[in-house]
Amino acid sequence: MKERSADICIGFAAVIGIPVLLLLQQFLMPKNKPAIPEHLERDLNYRLLAATETGLEYSMGKAQHTAYAAATYFALKRHRRAESWFRLGAAEFRYPSMMHFYGDFLVWHGRYREARRWYLLALARGRSARQARFAAFVENKLRRLDALEKKKK
Repeated sequence: MKERSADICIGFAAVIGIPVLLLLQQFLMPKNKPAIPEHLERDLNYRLLAATETGLEYSMGKAQHTAYAAATYFALKRHRRAESWFRLGAAEFRYPSMMHFYGDFLVWHGRYREARRWYLLALARGRSARQARFAAFVENKLRRLDALEKKKK
């Protein structure tokens, strides 16, 4: 009989003890609530999000998305990220327009030698694709770059 009453007491203590410990834990937890995070939707730029997703696919028709991502990051003054998007379009995907834009980016940063290289690559790709207007436009940029380099010296 004593064993049975001891087992009942142990069972009763387990059934009552666990919820009591959980309530005690709740009362002993710190009362400071974390600050409510700002709503993420305010900071999201859905066009940029779509451009970065689509711009990672290699397709001449999707070059505009890569250019949009690079230009947006440049406008947001996130130049390293913009340069990585320019490099993706120019070096990896070999888009002539992105080579041209990357050259402009490098001129803006004063890196004239690298800019000349990308302009020349864009010119060669434009000529091989028989895009006479684009080639003439890039040749004009090369002339301006020459004048700018002479002026700097």
